[in-house]
Parts: sequence; C-alpha cells; structure tokens
Amino acid sequence: FRALKDYQDSAARAEAVQQKIYARDYAAADQAEQNGDYAAAYAGFLALGAYQDSAQRAAAVQEKGDYAKGMELARAGKFEAAYQIFTLLGDYADSREKAYALGVTQFSDVTDLKEGTAAFAFHELWGVINAEENVVSTPYWEAIESFNSFGLARVTKDGLYGYINRRGETVIPCQWARVSGFDAQGLCTVAQKSEDGKQYTFGLMDATGRQITPAQWRTLGKSGNSEWNSRRNRCNISAPAFSDGKIRVQSTEGCYGFLDMEGSLVGEVRWQEIGDFSEGLAWVTESGGKKGYVDAQGQTVIQPQYDDALPFSQGLAAVRTGDKWKYINPQNAMAVPA
Repeated sequence: FRALKDYQDSAARAEAVQQKIYARDYAAADQAEQNGDYAAAYAGFLALGAYQDSAQRAAAVQEKGDYAKGMELARAGKFEAAYQIFTLLGDYADSREKAYALGVTQFSDVTDLKEGTAAFAFHELWGVINAEENVVSTPYWEAIESFNSFGLARVTKDGLYGYINRRGETVIPCQWARVSGFDAQGLCTVAQKSEDGKQYTFGLMDATGRQITPAQWRTLGKSGNSEWNSRRNRCNISAPAFSDGKIRVQSTEGCYGFLDMEGSLVGEVRWQEIGDFSEGLAWVTESGGKKGYVDAQGQTVIQPQYDDALPFSQGLAAVRTGDKWKYINPQNAMAVPA
C-alpha cells in the first residue's frame, strides 16, 4: 500500500495497517514484560517510539529490568554490583532501602550466605544483611555459618552456640555448649555442660526455637560424651537420628529409654541397653543381661529371655540362647530352628 502511494485509498490503507503492526508489536512487548523478559520488552517499547505510551513503558520496564538484575546479583552474592544498581535506581520501588541495606558493602568485608543474604564484619563482630527484606542487623556474633534449608544459620557468642533467621533475629539463643545441624523434620540436638564442666547433657529443639526436651540426657541418639583426657570429655553431637519416629536416650543414672518426636517418653527409662526400632519393635536388655522386645508404646511384648537379639527385618528377628541362634516372629514363635 505504501508503494502504491496515491492510488485509490492506498495511503489510508497503509496507515491503518501500520497501526495494526504497532498494536501487534505493543502487545508483544507487553507480553514480554509480563513474562519477565524485560530486555525484550524494553527493546520492543523503545522501537515503537511515540506510539501510545511506548516511551514511558520503555523507561519503566528499563527500571524493572535493572531492579531484577540487581536482585539477581544480590542472590548470586555480588553485593557491591547490586548496590551500584539500586543506588542508580533512586526512588524506584524500594531501591533506596535496598541501597541502604547493601551500603555496608562499601566499608566492610561481606561473606555470601546465599539467596541474597550475607554476613559482614565490623569491629571483629558479625551481622547480617538481607537484600530481599532490606534488613541490616547490628554486628553482634563472633561467627555466622551459612543458612540451612530452614532459613537458619548457626551463630556463636561468648563461646556458646545458637541459631538466627535471615533477618538476624535470634531463634535459638546462644546459650548452648554445642548445637547440631537439623534433621529433615527440622529438629536439632543441643548440649550443655555439667556444673563441673566434665560432662555434657543433651536435648532437642525445633526450627522455631521450641524446646522439645530439656538438655537432661547423657546420650540422645548418636550424641554423647567420649573420653578425651582425665579432666573432661569430648562432646560428640549430631543431628537427631529417629527410627520409626523414636529416638534412644540415656539418663544421667545410666538407664535407657525412648522419646517420640514430641519429646514424650515411650514407656519407661529403665533398660540396661536398647536398639533402634525396626518394624515397630526394638530389642531391650534388662539389668540381668537378658534381651527381649518392646513395641512402639514402650510395652514389653517379648519378655527378656535371650542372650542376644537383633532387629526385626521382613517379619523375623534373630535371637541367641547360649551358642545357638534361631529366628522368631513378632509373637515370639520360632520361625527357623536353632
């Protein structure tokens, strides 16, 4: 139609088609913006020139693109580059707040803790900056580790351990001699020293800071004391290891029992030795050295009578009397002769 110039209504038809092209390209740029492809959206609106509000949309989407780039840099741990972008963005969205939070990078060393969160040192103490939420915490801790999948980082203060969240808020206070990592259910083991400093006792906390069981157990799961020297023991601490929703504990008097995941006792703490639960049963040893089995409620279902016993597997357990082994079922009936 443009090539036809003045022939019939060619000029008007050319203009009408041109408007349709503008509308198509405008819609494409708008869709690119909605999809988060700000580079394509900016190029599209810029090419449209004075069509409708294309110039204003180009400027706005450029700010969106820069903002997105700044967040991408912050999440990748490139905090100084992110700071420069948010500073240039001025009043766009919360750019000034982000620039303020990230301004700490201009005078302090920063350690990336992933996902837009970092630790920074000031006068030999560490604080947290969170580029997502525009938070800068006061430098307070002696050390900050990386954040875990529950959004918590282990911290140290005055030689004691605890956990903080990504805003630098205390979740588990620094009052523990040791704290473990978290298990898949969001539980960790905490340890405190005895008054004489020679022993540790253990308890459980969850990822909200709720105490599941006080630090009163000599052993808890795989956590316990081991001899180091004549004056004190070494604290062996690990994340809780539950089996069938139960975990082994040992009292300070030396007796064993089980806790459930809410920290409630399962049966009594009275056994000389216990094994993990398997298929709803766990072997136990009474004071006389004989072994039997308890169920998930801690009730004795096979009285202690064997010299040795192994966990149940595929409905059977191996037990020994004297030097002879046999297999029994959960009802204590012989399945494979000795």
